[in-house]
Amino acid sequence: MSPSIVVMHLTALVRVRRSTRAFAATLAGMRAWISSANHSTSVDSSQEFPYTHQGSLNGGAIMLPKQARAPKSGSMRHGHAGDRQSPEYTSWIQMRRRCYSKIERSYPSHGGRGIIVCDRWLHSFDNFLSDMGQRPKGKTLDRINNDGNYEPGNVRWATASEQQRNRRTNRKLTIGGETRLFIDWVEIAGVSKSTFHWRLKHWPEDRWLEPPANTGPRRHDD
Repeated sequence: MSPSIVVMHLTALVRVRRSTRAFAATLAGMRAWISSANHSTSVDSSQEFPYTHQGSLNGGAIMLPKQARAPKSGSMRHGHAGDRQSPEYTSWIQMRRRCYSKIERSYPSHGGRGIIVCDRWLHSFDNFLSDMGQRPKGKTLDRINNDGNYEPGNVRWATASEQQRNRRTNRKLTIGGETRLFIDWVEIAGVSKSTFHWRLKHWPEDRWLEPPANTGPRRHDD
């Protein structure tokens, strides 16, 4: 790809509204590539710009490595990737961004840890949809093993509560010799998380699970 074609890409990008960080990262990458090409004794027209524009999601540009680019599939025909993206297509895009877009907020805990998307899903939304099915209302994508990749058998549609119980950083608490997740104890006590935190700090252990009628100050409720 010649520098002149890259300039055309820049012009097109300017016309599309996107997040400042995403555009800045893309622009920096383009400038570096152009600079490298201009300092070469000859420009290899077969040398491609190492990023590809994958559309936008909520106003943010999706710039993924060439190896993460998905070829055209039937998603457009099926109505998933039009002006109003389907929940399944949105989840697929976000999954790839978490693993391959360094400007993504959650990249450090996904791609930054070596988490990848399997080839079957990385290059085909249709395969992803076939394996996962439609996204149930109130659920989003969740990896069963948080140290595993996005691949069949390790991904499910889960509620926020289910995902909260499946976090790597989940806190465990032992009460009366029994160990459970902190969120489980909160539900057993029937109070808000902030109120339960208050109880742990101010009350003796034998009172932590008392009914809500005996809760701490109301200002600690959510």
